[in-house]
Amino acid sequence: MAGGAAGPGAAQVTRRVAMAAFGGAAVGGLIEVLTDRTPAAAPVAAPTGSPTTTRATAGTTAGTTGATTATARPATSAPTPAPTTNPSPSPSPPIGIPFPADEALRTTLTDLPRGKNVAFGVGLLDAATGRRFVFEAGSPFEMASTVKVDILVATYLRATDAGRDLTASEKALASKMIRNSDNTAATSLFRAAGRAPGMTTVYRRMGMDATKSAASWGLTTTTPGDRLIVLDALARGGGALAAQDGAEILGLMRAVATDQRWGVGGAARAGETVAVKNGWLPRSNQAGRWIVSTSGLLTGPATDLRLAVCSRGHASQAAGIAFIEQVLRTARDQLGV
Repeated sequence: MAGGAAGPGAAQVTRRVAMAAFGGAAVGGLIEVLTDRTPAAAPVAAPTGSPTTTRATAGTTAGTTGATTATARPATSAPTPAPTTNPSPSPSPPIGIPFPADEALRTTLTDLPRGKNVAFGVGLLDAATGRRFVFEAGSPFEMASTVKVDILVATYLRATDAGRDLTASEKALASKMIRNSDNTAATSLFRAAGRAPGMTTVYRRMGMDATKSAASWGLTTTTPGDRLIVLDALARGGGALAAQDGAEILGLMRAVATDQRWGVGGAARAGETVAVKNGWLPRSNQAGRWIVSTSGLLTGPATDLRLAVCSRGHASQAAGIAFIEQVLRTARDQLGV
């Protein structure tokens, strides 16, 4: 902290910075010290007025470095009603039906061996049937880098509200943030989204009432149930997010760096496609114990799953990864999906 005299809090700050350095940018350890106190951009506002049929050409985007002029793109048009002589399409299954093995899995997860400081929750949605399982013991959970998906959702909503596509700069930052879990890119897009107040607006629009934004974006808290909401919106559109934008986000999640394909990826079976964003962070205020979380989609000829595990209190990142993958495999096996 340049220009400041050492005070009573200096030792704690030094410890936090040292812990961040231990984690390293490559493992998300810098998240804890990323709180930025420069003036905030305006929060993302809910759209007003009548919807337009196209996105107008927009100028440069404030809050991003080297933003380029965005080009217009057609908005998704309302589908043409089917002729009355044709049968109505089958509706999507209602979301929230419990699995037959719901209670049995809760018992299994409660009894699962884990470190004495470990708390976790898991969410699983089978989009093909609408069956949903949520185990939220220990909620809410700090998100670490899993929040980067939400920051990108906010970026797309901001562009939609302005009637434009993402700028070239925003797309480059988005790719780094999701594929490489780049913290600097995340901070840039978080600022542009309006920081914590802007993200709060986004969560309200998405219907994610249990997710609470923090000034340090990695310390945003959530629940497995809210992770299922945003994952399903990515796959099918919803909560103000256009389906085409969700598809672009999932494209980045399917292309994460090889060493970041654990978590949901560790529960994949032959022939399934993985879209994943993981989070990992050692907490200095928890004796260096680790937050390790994962969320994503598994899709295939017979698979259409949204999965999330949130956890904290692990002795190491490796122990956390092994544990959450065990949770996911156990859930899949016992629920029969």
